[in-house]
Amino acid sequence: MEYIKDQYSMYNSFNEAVEARSLVRMVEKVQQTARNFKADDQALEKEHLKQYAEGTKTYRGLLY
Repeated sequence: MEYIKDQYSMYNSFNEAVEARSLVRMVEKVQQTARNFKADDQALEKEHLKQYAEGTKTYRGLLY
């Protein structure tokens, strides 16, 4: 029983680490997107945002 408990604990720790790395990558992508938008005067126009989201896998979910 102790073995199962240890395996469960290791599995949970692994999943939490994966989730944390995923969240860090998303924050980095959002920060880069913000920098890109600051550099482009037309970046906040609706059509430009739609094209940007369609061309970027990361943001496709925002269209729906």
